[in-house]
Amino acid sequence: MNKNPHLAYTSIVPEIKGNSSIRRVIILLHGYGSNMKDLASLSEYIEDDDNLYVSINAPIKLVDFGAQSFAWFEIGPIEDMEQRKYSVQKSTDLILNTINHIINVFNTDSTPIVLAGFSQGGMMAMNIALTSDQKFDGVAALSSRLITNPSNKINNLNFFISHGTKDNVIDISEGHNTRDLLEKYGHNVKYKEYDMGHEISADCLTDFTIWLKSIN
Repeated sequence: MNKNPHLAYTSIVPEIKGNSSIRRVIILLHGYGSNMKDLASLSEYIEDDDNLYVSINAPIKLVDFGAQSFAWFEIGPIEDMEQRKYSVQKSTDLILNTINHIINVFNTDSTPIVLAGFSQGGMMAMNIALTSDQKFDGVAALSSRLITNPSNKINNLNFFISHGTKDNVIDISEGHNTRDLLEKYGHNVKYKEYDMGHEISADCLTDFTIWLKSIN
């Protein structure tokens, strides 16, 4: 039995030429009700060469949402908070196991890692960066919110936070709150908002690319 199980994932491996190598690993975490194929396509729109993109599939299958719908943790009544905490921790452990697996498979132990997620995937990305010992060179949370209170234990991380002013799933106020709390605890935050709903726009991807190039 595998003591460190990893999740399913899909990878987009760069075409390395000459003496160059993988510049950075970008881990992508999809939103609630989606799957690993959703964010994998973002690699086509990020104008930055030699990145290894790995889109990870969440572990919880959503039976009522369709055959290819998954979640990182359950969404339910407030009385289910203990179950939610358990799911968040279990998914956190599985994501970290998967990242370690990816590092071994692609021999990228000294390569910068950026963790990026949309909606619930962004919640997981921030939770992992703020609570684990794994080093991340950057964290991007797109149309998301904090589910973890920052602490003084970990600071000076690079964050890209984006949100739509017309988001009717996660209100724009959550974006403001995320930005303010991260800055309060000493993190480097690039915050951008757009005239959009609960989505990722072309302008958002352009700004994400600019931020990505600025952090290393």
